[in-house]
Amino acid sequence: MNHAPLRAALLLDDPAVPWWLADGLARCFEAGSLSVVGACVRQDEAVAEGLWARRWRARATLAGRLLLRLDARRATAPEPADTPVRELAPGCELIEVAPITGRFTDEFPPDALDRLRALQVDVLLRVGFRILKGEILTAAPKGILSFHHGDNRVNRGGPTGVWEVLLGQETSGLTLQVMTAELDGGHVLARSVGRTVAFSFAGNRRAIFARSPAVFSRTVERIWRGDSGVHGSAAADPAWQGFDDAILRFPTNAQVIAGVVQMVRRRIKAARTFGGRTHQWAIAWCQQAGDTEGVPDPSLRRYRVWEPPAGRFRADPFPVVGEDGTHWLFFEELEYRVGKGYLRAVPWGAKGPAGEPIDILEEPHHLSYPNVFQLDREWFMLPEGAASGHVDMYHTDAFPGGWRRAHRLLENVPLIDPTLLEHDGHWYLFGNLTDAGIGPDDELHLYVADSPFGPFHPHPASPIVTDVRSARMAGRFFRAGGALHRPAQIGAPRYGAGVTIQQVEMLTPDLYRERQAQRLHPRWAPDLIGFHTLNAAGRLSTLDIRRLVPKGVGQP
Repeated sequence: MNHAPLRAALLLDDPAVPWWLADGLARCFEAGSLSVVGACVRQDEAVAEGLWARRWRARATLAGRLLLRLDARRATAPEPADTPVRELAPGCELIEVAPITGRFTDEFPPDALDRLRALQVDVLLRVGFRILKGEILTAAPKGILSFHHGDNRVNRGGPTGVWEVLLGQETSGLTLQVMTAELDGGHVLARSVGRTVAFSFAGNRRAIFARSPAVFSRTVERIWRGDSGVHGSAAADPAWQGFDDAILRFPTNAQVIAGVVQMVRRRIKAARTFGGRTHQWAIAWCQQAGDTEGVPDPSLRRYRVWEPPAGRFRADPFPVVGEDGTHWLFFEELEYRVGKGYLRAVPWGAKGPAGEPIDILEEPHHLSYPNVFQLDREWFMLPEGAASGHVDMYHTDAFPGGWRRAHRLLENVPLIDPTLLEHDGHWYLFGNLTDAGIGPDDELHLYVADSPFGPFHPHPASPIVTDVRSARMAGRFFRAGGALHRPAQIGAPRYGAGVTIQQVEMLTPDLYRERQAQRLHPRWAPDLIGFHTLNAAGRLSTLDIRRLVPKGVGQP
């Protein structure tokens, strides 16, 4: 590994660094992966323009500017302030650049290029200037890293976070790329796709920016290690990727009016859908004639609902077959007034529950996702206990109860929905982690070990998924048609909106690759608004559903 930090220069519109990049740079400084040795600050010729002249020039976008200003006032907190570049990197050299301008482009003059090259930078970081052209594109060996705060497969242009809300798009992305002369069409290094903050421009903008530091610092670290810098979120991009939509600009008055009308309609539709009701998670099941071999029944309309008590929900069903052939269903139960989940089990027959549920595990912290399995004919359980800050495996000699902590798989790692898999002689531990700006549904992390009991180490490709539509685990892996499949939650437009089945194409201690095989949505019955777990064992297939119920029955 090259232990010397990468030498970087910033390309700025003014001598201040946006808060989200300052956070990302601080992470790099702490890791020793990068140092800022220079900053190129754009200098424009002052153009005297009166107040009324400016208003006249902006008349076509007046409605949008007014709307964004009003929306910003509704924000719970203002965005953090920018950091002066001298404060962030006290010893860096400031280079004032008066670019050679085209209609939409900026080109560095020779004197500025000479000063920049004298700094012997490895990489340039662009957060200012317009579309760059000319020799600046090759002035650093690692190129120019540039954020497009949008998913460049869907939206190109700007402003950040606005069009996703106006158009009602379920997700909002960000793209980190090595710049070329094409607007938002550079060589993509990493992507992150999160849930759109549906009715707030300021909220959506801040959410997109807040995901940037983690994406940036991880990309820099990969480059610093000598890797290509390309993350798995971009590695599957085709060699040629066209874009057939218009470049987005600040919305006109007419576009704002049309967009607001659609936003109001979506609000009304949502209000009518809920209609004074609330929601509740419940378990649904399907009994098959033969052994499922761990493959869930694919016809979701066959699943029947097991009604939970009022004031509680039941979710995360994991079926297993006991030593005597009895089917048992393990699940999370939560009483709304308490607000903390605990784990239960119930014997299951051909017609449904074959007895009353029993309590099997409760801790001072929240528990869910009771993944029960056998290893060498011994019973283990790997539940989610992220609130404890650790990943603990439990063992029992008195199945289905009697569980006790037996192995700590990860210390001080609050992994969400941990899922263990043995594949080709290695053990893999999947689960989600949060970070500043990264929610519990946004990123799937991976750890690898030679034993199911550890020690586990981060997989080199982790996080292996950075898309809210497929990042969070939705149950056990299963094999169908000779292929390994990963059930994952569809996390947009809301938590637990459905399940996507991801086919694993490559899994080794160094590499991971998957593709989407199928997306499943809760369309088989009225009043369903989500499901997020799919499992099978023996003859029993299970899932959980989120449905609309009268107030007093479900979530207060």
